[in-house]
Amino acid sequence: MSIIHDLWRLIPHRFRRSVFERAVLTTAPAASPIKVRPGPETQIIVAGVLQAPTGLGEAARGMVQALLAERRDVRIVDLTEAFRQEAVVPLPDLPKPRPGPGILIVFANPPMSSYALHAIGRPLADGKLKVGSWVWEYARVPERWGQHTQQYHVLATPTRLVDRAIMATTGIKSARLPYHVAPRMTAPEHPRRLDQLRIGFIGDILAAAGRKNPIAVVEAVGRAFAGRDDIVLDLIMRGARPGHPLIGVLEARARDFGLAVTVDSRLLDTDQHWARLRSLDVFCSLHRAEGFGLNIAEAMAAGLPVVATQCPAVGDYLDAAVGCPVPWSAVPAEPLLDDPNPGVWAEPDIDAAAAALKAIDADRAAAQALGAKAAQRIDSLYSARAITAALDTLVEGYFAAPPR
Repeated sequence: MSIIHDLWRLIPHRFRRSVFERAVLTTAPAASPIKVRPGPETQIIVAGVLQAPTGLGEAARGMVQALLAERRDVRIVDLTEAFRQEAVVPLPDLPKPRPGPGILIVFANPPMSSYALHAIGRPLADGKLKVGSWVWEYARVPERWGQHTQQYHVLATPTRLVDRAIMATTGIKSARLPYHVAPRMTAPEHPRRLDQLRIGFIGDILAAAGRKNPIAVVEAVGRAFAGRDDIVLDLIMRGARPGHPLIGVLEARARDFGLAVTVDSRLLDTDQHWARLRSLDVFCSLHRAEGFGLNIAEAMAAGLPVVATQCPAVGDYLDAAVGCPVPWSAVPAEPLLDDPNPGVWAEPDIDAAAAALKAIDADRAAAQALGAKAAQRIDSLYSARAITAALDTLVEGYFAAPPR
């Protein structure tokens, strides 16, 4: 099987994606009418890459955590192996999902959202209200996503941006189902030091280096603190390998400013991730686009002052009352592997970000107070109670309106 997979990987990506997509669309069943309406005690199955250290994996885990906190009957289907993702996070010990009525929430974008139903299997998926949780970072989702809408009764989105992006392409109004953001009360991996300012960034070197924009973070920190030996910049870069060209560029630019920079490529489970996050004094994300911005929301939930591009999705929860939003200008986005013309993205104002970092350094007490307000904001918007209430509203909305 591995030989076949290796040969398959030699075929150009776009052709492979086209063949795969046609196959799953040909065999994936459309969402059939619901015969038994799920009640308050019904089973809720959460499916996703629950062991993978990715944003969609964390979104699925967050939903499980929210449902458990609100004492719902939650079950899981782990798609990590089926999606060929790296398994890092342990699975919770929960009752097995069962056929029959219920709710099935799948955290996967097309075409994997359709493939997920194959992995789950019709005996388990049939008869349930199927909810597809999709996320995107630009003003319109790719045109081909429209082919995958009929497999789900409801499309769910975490932000207004994603709702508008799906509507712009498919004409379908999604239901709001935000991600659950709940801080883990783990001890910091490294004790915080009063004589040091530790600034953190989290990105993915493989899939989203241009979008996450780590070079802008290095530039902003350099402009704010050039030559200071009490500044530590932690670049958490998932997928980084020694000798990677981007890492070389980031390290070289940091040296130009006389800055200490560390590159952390570890894949951590949830508790370890929060321990690493709590070691920081400031979180900085000068991304060009986000569909939600889970790392930003988590940093706020951890009580950190956050300096971040206030792109449309992040604007749902970040403003000057709870953090340091960075203004931006619209520029053409880089082509994507599956979408050569994704539209525009947000180019952050690096000087404004540098000024915000300097202000945080100048008044640590005010920065801590800002972080405390940030934690309160995230709790009010993305607590377990808020998420389960949103799910209940989604279910009520589906049965109150005629099927699309």
